[in-house]
Amino acid sequence: MALHLLRSYFKRPETADNACMDLKKALMNRDADAFTEQINKVLSEYPYDYYQSNKRDGYFYCLGLFTFFYASGLMFQAEKHANFGRADFVLKFDDFTWVVEIKVSHGDADDAKLAAAALEQIKAKNYAGASRNRVLLGAVINDDRRMITAWECRGGIKEKPE
Repeated sequence: MALHLLRSYFKRPETADNACMDLKKALMNRDADAFTEQINKVLSEYPYDYYQSNKRDGYFYCLGLFTFFYASGLMFQAEKHANFGRADFVLKFDDFTWVVEIKVSHGDADDAKLAAAALEQIKAKNYAGASRNRVLLGAVINDDRRMITAWECRGGIKEKPE
C-alpha cells in the first residue's frame, strides 16, 4: 500500500521505484547528500493540496517520509524512544544504523543553525544508544521551500563512522 501511495505522487510510477532504489544506495554508501536528495525528490512530488493544512510541523513531513521509507522496504522505526527522548527515525541498512532528526523551519529561520541543533540533539539525548557503525543526521525541512535546505551529518562517507 505504501508503495502504491508513493507511486501515486509521481507523474510516472517508475520514478518512485527509482527513488526507493536510490535511497537504499545512499544508505549503503553512507551518503547524506544522496539521502537528502532522494527525500527532496519525494517532497517535491507531494500534491500541493497536502500543503493547505495550517499545521505543517515535523509530524506532517515525517508522515510522508514514513511512507517513503516503508515503500522502500527499509527496516526502520519512527519516533524511536531512547532514555532521554526519541529520534524521528532510526533506519538500519547493511551494517549501518542511521539516526535522523528532522526540524521544520518557518520564515527567516537560520536553517544551518537549526540543522546543527538537530545533530546536537541526537548526541545529547543519546538517540543512537549502543548502535555501532552509525550515521547521525540532523536535517531541516524549510516549510516555505518544502524541501531539506540544510543538514549536518556525522559518520557519513566523508568521515569515519560514529
